[in-house]
Amino acid sequence: MVSDSHKQQGFSLVELMVVIVIIMILMAAAYSGFTNVMKNTKQESEKVASHIEQIALQVLRLDIEHMGYGIASDETSPIVEWDANSKRLTIRSTINNTNRDTRDYLILKCKAGSLKLVEAGCNLESGWYALLNARTKSYVGDVKLSSRGDIISGNSTCSGTDVYVAFPIRDKVESGEANGCDVGKCERIQYYLSDSPLISRCNPHTHSLLRKVGNGTGEPVINCIADWDVKFDSLTFPADNKKIREYLRLVRVYIVAQEGKKDLNYKYIGNRTITVDDVTLFLPNDYEHYRWRVIRLFVKPMNLYGRKSESK
Repeated sequence: MVSDSHKQQGFSLVELMVVIVIIMILMAAAYSGFTNVMKNTKQESEKVASHIEQIALQVLRLDIEHMGYGIASDETSPIVEWDANSKRLTIRSTINNTNRDTRDYLILKCKAGSLKLVEAGCNLESGWYALLNARTKSYVGDVKLSSRGDIISGNSTCSGTDVYVAFPIRDKVESGEANGCDVGKCERIQYYLSDSPLISRCNPHTHSLLRKVGNGTGEPVINCIADWDVKFDSLTFPADNKKIREYLRLVRVYIVAQEGKKDLNYKYIGNRTITVDDVTLFLPNDYEHYRWRVIRLFVKPMNLYGRKSESK
């Protein structure tokens, strides 16, 4: 008679090997799925970062295109400035492209000694407007309009039949708290580099490109910047607004940005200087194990009246 202990046999070696193989197949499948998820997540993250960068570059382009928009002919503060030492770009305009309430204009006409609204560019919003004489383009003053177009504050008296153009401005600009102009009223928009990077994946010697409106806090628009430069074709600085409006044809922006994270298996070929067109840009310390790319942005200002005619 066979005892019960002999009936309870363990797994054979072959059975154990089969189980191990099945487990390894399942783990391999799970790992493959995990790596695919991580890869897709990384790709989506890179797409999002690229999309954000494109939006930032578009805002920079729009700010440059609208330099001088709504700025009076008698304004003494330059509509654009570039400080090569501090790498700071300053733009003056009545438009802040990240604030929809500043993207409009109104046409008013002097009728029987009073200003009357005759045309609204887009949507008439109540608030303060900087008033310019359409003929002389000189600054007249500020008026506050209701949503119906009635002047509820400011000087509404006038003489003759002159036409006036009004550009919306923020209350902070009207009160002088954040006014970027000396004669009239405008926004002062500045682009400059932060002292240090604002995200951890950046080379510690890089910067973030910040955008500051008025007296606000600078907001990062592009991260991991090694260097940047701005060139103004057909114009030599320092220049007053008359020369800027007459001679400025093209603004060229060059940015050296880090691509991806630090990679010890990667070796950058080249030295610390990158020359593009007539511009020399510099890489930071410890640049060797990072990938770098140059962003070029060519912008033609759109709102510069008084240009000299192009040569034939």
